[in-house]
Amino acid sequence: MEDVQEILKRIESIEKKQDDVIIGLNELTTAWPYIVRRLDQIEKVIYGNGDGIIAKVASFGFISSVVVAIIAAGLTAIASRLM
Repeated sequence: MEDVQEILKRIESIEKKQDDVIIGLNELTTAWPYIVRRLDQIEKVIYGNGDGIIAKVASFGFISSVVVAIIAAGLTAIASRLM
């Protein structure tokens, strides 16, 4: 008799966990369109159409390398005059 009671308790516990999973899935299903929309917005900010963060970082890197090259050329010219 105790075994039957134990089995019934386990079944009730499993049913409760199953109900919790179903509730969680329903919440996720409700939130999914919002999550997808936010991910699209984040993707646009990062990549954009040539004006996203990646383009800005690439431009900064290019401009920085040009400035460094100009400074290096200037220092080379100054050093060659001193010799």
